[in-house]
Amino acid sequence: MFDAILPRFNVSVTYIDGTLVENWKDAAKSNTALFYLESPNSWTYELQPLKEIAEFAREKNIITFIDNTYCTPVYQNVMDLGIDIAMQTATKYIGGHSDTLGGILCGSNALMKKNF
Repeated sequence: MFDAILPRFNVSVTYIDGTLVENWKDAAKSNTALFYLESPNSWTYELQPLKEIAEFAREKNIITFIDNTYCTPVYQNVMDLGIDIAMQTATKYIGGHSDTLGGILCGSNALMKKNF
């Protein structure tokens, strides 16, 4: 999606090591609109400093969006850390038995109405 689909809509993507907030600060540009996070990372289980990233993003008026599938809201309430939008797949850990298909987006009422 990031490399093949979004560029068709003039959306560019910058990949970084997300484990250091300094990397997020260095990568942010004047036109950055969204930070896409995943913590822990599903391949290497590295953690990102979510609260610090969210604070910086809020200062710059950048929306934070996280794939919170691995932890689910049970183990990681990202909204309490300042993340704007959280996504979880219901297929993996929420259902847990591969007998469900679905996804969940969570965010403030105003932000969800504006963007979705």
